[in-house]
Amino acid sequence: MLDLINKTIYDCLDSREAPFDTADGFMKNLTLADREALIYALIVSSYGEEQDFNVTCTACSKNFTEKASLTQNVDIKLYEGKESLLKKKVDVVLPVSKYTVQLQMPTLWDEYVFANSRGVSPDVLRKADDYLVVKQLNIPSVDPKKPEEVKVLAITNIFEIYSYMRNMSPRDRKTIYSAWKENFGEYGLKIVIGTVCPHCGNRSDMYISMINELFRLSQ
Repeated sequence: MLDLINKTIYDCLDSREAPFDTADGFMKNLTLADREALIYALIVSSYGEEQDFNVTCTACSKNFTEKASLTQNVDIKLYEGKESLLKKKVDVVLPVSKYTVQLQMPTLWDEYVFANSRGVSPDVLRKADDYLVVKQLNIPSVDPKKPEEVKVLAITNIFEIYSYMRNMSPRDRKTIYSAWKENFGEYGLKIVIGTVCPHCGNRSDMYISMINELFRLSQ
């Protein structure tokens, strides 16, 4: 389904200058956050600013519909750095495993490779953002007979990285997240809609995923 979404977005582009002049170039040079922004623009231009959202109350569990404006509830944080995020790489030593991870901004191509790896379930794919930020995993290895020689196993295969990361300690995972936030920030698009349950009056916030919204509207 992600392939279809990426193709739909690419087909809707009016201008396709390099590096977006080919489908592969588009996927290798667009971040996941940038795709969210393009889907947002596509939804607003195709279906309008106001949408009816299906909500399940967190208090009474009853369902209701909330009408809200996407443009009035969107928060967009632009990246204002001078260095290209796609070229930026950050090495982080993990406190527990002593592995070194190289962090880099994931692209649609990275997601595509991971999604098409054998053994990746839909549930794992929904958490792909947690794994795709690691571009390389370096594992030190010491020969007991030659303790002064430290060899490093460099892993770049996305699925193999995932296999190691799913067994990492919470402390190592937290270190990765903190380093990612510090070095790459949290630029992107976020839509939060405030809802009020007509049955019990409970107020809550609903976070809108652009991909899920595109699925819902196209059904």
